[in-house]
Amino acid sequence: MNYIKNQHGYALLVVLLIITVIGIFAPILVNNVLSSSKQFSIVEEQMQHEKLANMAYIYIDRTFEETAKEYVAYLSSLDEGEDPQSPESFFTSRVQVEYSNQYDKQAYKINLDNVLNTQFTFNIITQVNSEEAASGTYTININDYFN
Repeated sequence: MNYIKNQHGYALLVVLLIITVIGIFAPILVNNVLSSSKQFSIVEEQMQHEKLANMAYIYIDRTFEETAKEYVAYLSSLDEGEDPQSPESFFTSRVQVEYSNQYDKQAYKINLDNVLNTQFTFNIITQVNSEEAASGTYTININDYFN
């Protein structure tokens, strides 16, 4: 019987040892889980910025395709002897009107940065979770739409 009576403190010692081990390793595990979660959200945000920038590129391309069709229709509607508007000025006027009113409608902003002869340069800014990121520049040559 003396042997069994000496075992009473052993269970308490084992429980305290287990709690101590869990207390040591739990913060490490929680830190790893939170760190990977934060890293996942950062990568997801970067992917969203890339996809929004691609959407802006597609939007610009479609705008230029439509403007090229409008310019061809404009040229075919001219009377004989009437001087046509240059492609540069036609595109510039259409593009400035298109992009001046759309900033708050999308999750990306398109700024017409520079017009040099037949090349238009745009700055693309994307917005994800109220954070803006410059996604780069995009240059289009209007001659590419008249092949």
